[in-house]
Amino acid sequence: MSQSFWVLGCGTSLKSLRKTYCTRLGVCPSCMKASSVRLPGDNSEPMRFCFQCGKVQPLTMFEGNKR
Repeated sequence: MSQSFWVLGCGTSLKSLRKTYCTRLGVCPSCMKASSVRLPGDNSEPMRFCFQCGKVQPLTMFEGNKR
C-alpha cells in the first residue's frame, strides 16, 4: 500500500489524510481533482485521475466524447 503518491510536486502524505479511498488508490484529493498531473520518469505525458476506473490515465483519453 502506497503511503505517498508519485505525482511530481505532490508532497501529500496519504497516511496523514486518513481517507481510506485515497490511501487504497494512492492518490491525494488534490491530485484526483486536478485537470492534469505529471508523473516522474521518461514518459512525462499529462495524465488525469479517472474516477470511473480508479486509475491515472493519459489526458488524451478524456478529450472529446471519451471519458
